[in-house]
Amino acid sequence: MVKLLLFFALLHIASSEYIRVCYVTNWAQNRQGVGHYNISTDYEDKLCTHIIYAFANVTSDGSILPYEKTDIPIGYKAVNAFKKRDPNLKTLLAVGGWIHGSVGFTDIVKTPEGRWNFITKAISYLKKHDFNGLDLDWEYPAQRGSPPGDRHLFTLLCEELKREFSKHNLLVTAAVAAGVPSATISYEIYEISKHLDFINLMSYDLHGSWESSTGHHTDANEARPIYEHSVYISVDYWLSSGMDPSKLILGLAAHGRGWLLRDGCREWNLGTRGRGGSTRGNSTRARGILAYYEICDIQFQNRICTSSSSVNAPYGSNGQDFIGYDDEESIAYKVKNIMKKKNLGGFMFWTIDLDDFSNHCGTGKFPLIKAATAAVDQDIQPRACQNITHTGECPPPPTLPPNKCRVNPIGPWKGRIEEDEWCKDPDNCPNSPYCVHYKGCTSCVCECDDDVTGTAPPTISTVFTKASTTLPTKSSTTCSTTSSTTFSTKPSTTLSTKYSTTLSTKSSTTLSTLSKISTTSTESPVLPGACTVPTDQRLRRSCYINPQGLWKGDAIDLWCKANCRFVKTCATNMCCCDSGN
Repeated sequence: MVKLLLFFALLHIASSEYIRVCYVTNWAQNRQGVGHYNISTDYEDKLCTHIIYAFANVTSDGSILPYEKTDIPIGYKAVNAFKKRDPNLKTLLAVGGWIHGSVGFTDIVKTPEGRWNFITKAISYLKKHDFNGLDLDWEYPAQRGSPPGDRHLFTLLCEELKREFSKHNLLVTAAVAAGVPSATISYEIYEISKHLDFINLMSYDLHGSWESSTGHHTDANEARPIYEHSVYISVDYWLSSGMDPSKLILGLAAHGRGWLLRDGCREWNLGTRGRGGSTRGNSTRARGILAYYEICDIQFQNRICTSSSSVNAPYGSNGQDFIGYDDEESIAYKVKNIMKKKNLGGFMFWTIDLDDFSNHCGTGKFPLIKAATAAVDQDIQPRACQNITHTGECPPPPTLPPNKCRVNPIGPWKGRIEEDEWCKDPDNCPNSPYCVHYKGCTSCVCECDDDVTGTAPPTISTVFTKASTTLPTKSSTTCSTTSSTTFSTKPSTTLSTKYSTTLSTKSSTTLSTLSKISTTSTESPVLPGACTVPTDQRLRRSCYINPQGLWKGDAIDLWCKANCRFVKTCATNMCCCDSGN
């Protein structure tokens, strides 16, 4: 017993040299079953050195507002209460996120007065709610509707935040893109490195079901060419661009990403052609992404483990889905061979509520986070998985639908990854009225790759008329949640992951486009289930997702709650707003 206590004491000394960041999300409390995360009770003391609460909303006037009604009375108080038991713990509030995009940020950085206004309000908000700092999660400067000049303005924001925050003993950090193309566009890396206390590198979601072929989203192949994606390439790019390694925090994932396969028994390896996101998990309920506590329940027919894998992480197939993920062994590999060898400042997990926080898998609570901590000591060997090879007969290949849907390549949705994902989801297309069998269609969301042709593309009014004859419409100041609908909903993938390719929300650009389309038709078409509400912004007190329409789902609900009151491009046919009663 004495030796065991001495061992853990030495382990704590070794790991204490590194920052251990844990994000916790304010929507994990809404998951069902084993995924329901209680912020107050499911955390384990001294697991992390920094807890970052995600997310809060930034408005155009520089104010910070909570996303959920429970944030202030429950969430904020819960994470900050941990500091009473662990005085060394620091808590930060993350502002922004993928759903939030650049809304608010682009307005506050335009002028010195706007930045100062945001900074002073942020200091007041953080102190009021007992946070130790702010985590900037602007995804991403100079992208997604953010003008090119925001790259430099983001640097100025970081510099000015740090100068004022230091006076109040507050931390300022940022979560940043790992992909080289995105990082090149968004950041002046050397400059922001000087001004931020540390930077959380989102070195995951490097691949996902928005791509046509399978890949590993935390690929750790050291030999990848520079034009491909891997954690090594991302880290090396940031370091070679002037990033202080002691401030760079390696992002680790407690979630996996997957594809639905065409013949998962025979063709399941890396590079296999997929057909949309993998089957939804029982708790996360989103195609293409699974929590670790869901992955451990998968009955793999084929699996390659870390020690045998070219990407130094496990992946496999259950006969239907391809899943790439991290386990204790691959997490330890990344910590030992990337974080430690490159002298990085520590590791970060997205997210604590996607790890096995309840010991559902039977290997202890928080196995991934604890594996990362243990890997700081080179003598610790994590539990290894076993390769699996399918030995039985494979069933006949499945008969696939004749129509393969994809995003309209020339219309208003061109280049929007989340639309492409929605179109490829077999639950939504080709049966959806938004998948139209015309080449060159400019007014529909999805186009089908088949041989069906028409004499002319349909008009805007034709597309919406077709939709409205399939699905019920509603014009009132409220939405009925009990009305039936045959339309499949968009998967709320963004609720479970952080990176820009999480695929389940509309940005203000799309909202603006939709609003424009819905008001230019001579027949004044409306989207299925749309609500008609007062246009007076003063009456848009509380917004929620149209429960019958195209955008039904938790992720869009969050967007509406955060933005509908403040953004004029919030189309009434997407978000239903009450009258303030």
